[in-house]
Amino acid sequence: MVRSTLSVISTAACALALVLGSVAPPASAAGLGGIVSEVRVGVLDHDAGRDNPTKTKEENTIDINGEILFAPMTVATSSIPFFQSMLSPRAMLGFSANTAGWTNNGYGGLSWEWLLGAGFFFDFAFGMDIHDGQLQAGKTSTGAFLIDGRPNLGSRVLFREAVDIGYRIDPVNSVSAYAAHISNAGWIAPQNDGMNFLGLRYGFHFN
Repeated sequence: MVRSTLSVISTAACALALVLGSVAPPASAAGLGGIVSEVRVGVLDHDAGRDNPTKTKEENTIDINGEILFAPMTVATSSIPFFQSMLSPRAMLGFSANTAGWTNNGYGGLSWEWLLGAGFFFDFAFGMDIHDGQLQAGKTSTGAFLIDGRPNLGSRVLFREAVDIGYRIDPVNSVSAYAAHISNAGWIAPQNDGMNFLGLRYGFHFN
């Protein structure tokens, strides 16, 4: 059920991203109806940097990633650009679909962006992730957990943190290096292998 739900989410998100890219003007002043700020798509290294050699089946596979960032929500104003960015987060929704049939993810949360000058930017995002991966391996007849080559993520809902370091080619187009981490921080379940993602993304900015 979770896998089929995530498949529907992924398909819908891809379709929406394509529609937004095709109907939006090159540089709309207020975004798509003042709602959508940016769409990002990319290719990610799935389960990157796994430090446990017994759990490597999902490593070295590829995810297709898509994300929608909504118009900034300005909760207050500041004359200092750094603080103004903190006070103007963007809500976001995204997905990562694994091309080898392993763990898929859908996620949402808030994203903050800081302009670094000369076209460069830094984004930090925090939110929640829902996945269709393994929670924990089965037990043997002696009660020991099986080592089956998959990460034990522990809980269906996880925390997700991510960063983008990128460059705006022009007011509309951008490219970025992306890194994300999901885990339950050991607060929700004793199993907490977590998972990392590394990759490159393209952004289409509507405002």
